[in-house]
Amino acid sequence: MAQADNDPARQDYLWAELTDRGALFDYAAALRAAYPNLLNITRSAWNPDRAGEGGIEIRSKSDQQIIASFFRHVTGSELSQDEEQLVLATLDTLRADQTGGLL
Repeated sequence: MAQADNDPARQDYLWAELTDRGALFDYAAALRAAYPNLLNITRSAWNPDRAGEGGIEIRSKSDQQIIASFFRHVTGSELSQDEEQLVLATLDTLRADQTGGLL
């Protein structure tokens, strides 16, 4: 995890999906030490029959859908129209920042 100290995404909010099939020891503490804003850790390969249970499926969703799903998962309610507009505006700003404003 020493590489995480130099990771520019170290303060990002992350959802980690571990795919290792072997035993992992104290992986949650190590990940949280390296990435303090880690939201959740899933181990889909550890128990494939339960993959996605209690979590949010994100593989085929847009950024907006992921945020809306996370919001619903945490609060139990849907985003309001104002909140949806704020999410869209924020995503647009982030994308513009990543591309240097060349959207």
